Amino acid sequence: MLTGELDVFVICTRCIDWKTRSRISLNEEVRDMFSANPGRFSLTEISTDDNGQESTEIRAEFEWGQETIETIRNVSTKMFDSLEPAEQDIFLSRVGKRKVLPHVVESETSLEKACMVFLCDGYTELPYHNDHREVFRFHRKLAPYKITFAAPLLNAKKADELRQLSIYLGLNLKKSGVSTLITPNMAKKSLESQFTDSDCLGIPYIAVLNESTLEDGIVGLRSIETTLEEKIHVANLTSYVELLIKNY
Repeated sequence: MLTGELDVFVICTRCIDWKTRSRISLNEEVRDMFSANPGRFSLTEISTDDNGQESTEIRAEFEWGQETIETIRNVSTKMFDSLEPAEQDIFLSRVGKRKVLPHVVESETSLEKACMVFLCDGYTELPYHNDHREVFRFHRKLAPYKITFAAPLLNAKKADELRQLSIYLGLNLKKSGVSTLITPNMAKKSLESQFTDSDCLGIPYIAVLNESTLEDGIVGLRSIETTLEEKIHVANLTSYVELLIKNY
């Protein structure tokens, strides 16, 4: 298992309750994680070990129970106690007229568990007609691919023209930093099947091309959240998708 620890150096100018600081940290962390369901995350009570070190855990609630995804420890300035005065001077920071050692907050987690929580948090089953559909509802900033393309079944000539257009549009999106998936199944499967494939991959948006796109340049931008399409011109597609990703 790949585990890791992150030490954060904090310059304390006044005494602040550690528990309060931890809860503020949790709120910020959940926001930064862009969870599909922030309410599943909770913070345990502060515990103190035999050495007087305080710690708390961030846990996620799933159908099978709770998983600890991160442990946060208040190391304070203890890690500097074994250093010689000259070595401590390297870490001193000025606060007003005083020089103080930083307090250390240590975060411990694992890559495997973080990936597991990311995938399980995004997975959901949404009602669809008289059945349900399986979807990965990743936050659009975390989704590996932000957009893909789809087109209905057409004759070979029209289908090839739309595939060429999707490649051109996809390259423009990639140049602008928008990760784009161009699949070989475009216009080779039903639109419904292409939508299902995209939803299973957690892709937030699908640019739906059709025969009239070749004439008027209008595409439908389908959202995984609403399954609705809004019409947009191909000339504005890149800038509009950039705006959607940036402002969410």
